[in-house]
Amino acid sequence: MMAPMFVLLLAACPGPIDSKTPDLPDPDTGDPDTGEEVTVLEHCGLVQADEVWRASRPHRVTCDVTIERGTLTIEPGTAVTFDERAGLAVGTGDYEASLAIDGTTDGVVFSRSGDQDWDGVVIGANAEAVSISGLSVRGTANGVRIDGAEVTIGSLAIDGASEGCGFTLEEGARLADGATGLTVTGAATWSVCAEVASADSLPAAASSYTGNTTDGVYLVGDEISRAVTWEDLGVPYVIAEVVDVAGTAGEPAVFTIGAGVEVLLDRDRGFRFSRSGDASAFYVEGTAEAPVRFASLGADTAGFWRGLSASVGTGDFSLRNVQLSGGGGDGGTLQSEDVDVYLEQVSIERSAGAAVRLEGEAAFVAGSVGLVVRESEVPVTLAASAVPSLPSSGLAFSDNEIDAIQVAGGSKVGDSGTWSDLGLPYWVVDDVEIDGTAEAPAVVTFAPGVALLFDNDAKILVGKTGAAGLRVEGTSSLPVTMLPWSANTPGAWGGIGVYDAAVDADVLIEHAEIGYGGGASLRGNIHAVDSAPTLRQVHLHSSLEWGLYLSDAVPVVDGVTYADNTSGDCNECP
Repeated sequence: MMAPMFVLLLAACPGPIDSKTPDLPDPDTGDPDTGEEVTVLEHCGLVQADEVWRASRPHRVTCDVTIERGTLTIEPGTAVTFDERAGLAVGTGDYEASLAIDGTTDGVVFSRSGDQDWDGVVIGANAEAVSISGLSVRGTANGVRIDGAEVTIGSLAIDGASEGCGFTLEEGARLADGATGLTVTGAATWSVCAEVASADSLPAAASSYTGNTTDGVYLVGDEISRAVTWEDLGVPYVIAEVVDVAGTAGEPAVFTIGAGVEVLLDRDRGFRFSRSGDASAFYVEGTAEAPVRFASLGADTAGFWRGLSASVGTGDFSLRNVQLSGGGGDGGTLQSEDVDVYLEQVSIERSAGAAVRLEGEAAFVAGSVGLVVRESEVPVTLAASAVPSLPSSGLAFSDNEIDAIQVAGGSKVGDSGTWSDLGLPYWVVDDVEIDGTAEAPAVVTFAPGVALLFDNDAKILVGKTGAAGLRVEGTSSLPVTMLPWSANTPGAWGGIGVYDAAVDADVLIEHAEIGYGGGASLRGNIHAVDSAPTLRQVHLHSSLEWGLYLSDAVPVVDGVTYADNTSGDCNECP
């Protein structure tokens, strides 16, 4: 590291602690047009007052130069060479100091004086108002490092960092707003090493980060607590830690990722939004021409990285034109608890767990469209109350371990909605309890062609504690089916329970097949208590007890057929 090296080299430097060799002529007295031999100005040690390095003479740094106080100004056209392991530092001590380089009209060049690399440039936390434009830094060991300062950059080209990253931001360092023209090439490791909270200060305009051993922005740090936007830099952002995104109610951490950005995540890494309830928001703004991509830094296998997860406190959670691969190590690639999610043209491949996992009251935002899931464990897991929010168009689920929509969480359904036929069965893991209010009964509709497969003991309960309805609207060509998820054995699942709070006019089951129920405290495929459901063209079969069980119930029955029910077809039917 540079700081220890400074101590050693400064101790070895002869003469007083002034950056210019004392017996050299004043840099202002030379005239490069006279034809006389140009004297090289040598520098070594501390700069303790304002100083100017002029273009009229070449400059050579023979040991570390540290700007301890004052401002070092380097004029346009100045050439500075550095001896082996020498470097330039500003603001690394206890006092404020500054560096001003303006090579806009005629570039400033820092290069090595011989065949061996010089150390590089370090800008420390006590550097104030550092401004660099038109600077070319060549042949270093460690490139340019900024530690804890904010620096203005107009044009900075770094060519060669033989021992590390070409450009480094650490200890809270940032580039000032409006930075432009950062070029990094020839680094031994990554193009840029930075903290995740400062990555947004890296410029895309007139910048390039390619031609290094590993092209990318390697990010450490575990928190983003302010509003940030990541632009497409032409190389990936590499996530080395689990990152929590959370600000305050007054200043939420709004994280925006622009079109074309690629994010690579190391093993078991991911992003968590508002994990502790603090305020955040997430916008991924890809386009059809330039989608945003999240993938693994390593093997593209399911569950390599954790995923993107939102908790209460997250405002918008919106992804447009996004490709995600290799996530789900924490149970799902996209996870949300009690936070609605907007998806538009999102593709997820090789996810462990659910590609999309919505828990609690989370649902899809209206207008969501286009979700493709391939080679994952299960495409979507969500609560029964969120099923009607599933996008109705642009869904394509294929080659998954389980090609079904998993309905889990045991939440009550308190609002009306329709379960559409999306081309896959609904895998119902927990009870679906439909209970609204007298003012707003909850009526769930199963559209024609819907297939439901129920886990052991799962059941549908209608109107047990609040006004509710269930409309099973199959047709002769597209019947609704309700069968077990696993083995076709009597009592494999509960069945449908219709209770006294059900709104009779809104309990209609027609053109449906219901089989292998009668378990989990229900005594038939349909178990009606003090209610009057309407059943038309329904086939009830293979119940553990009755095909249709009635307790003080008066159903309207038309075209109902029965087969292989253990206790019989109907216990009280007329």
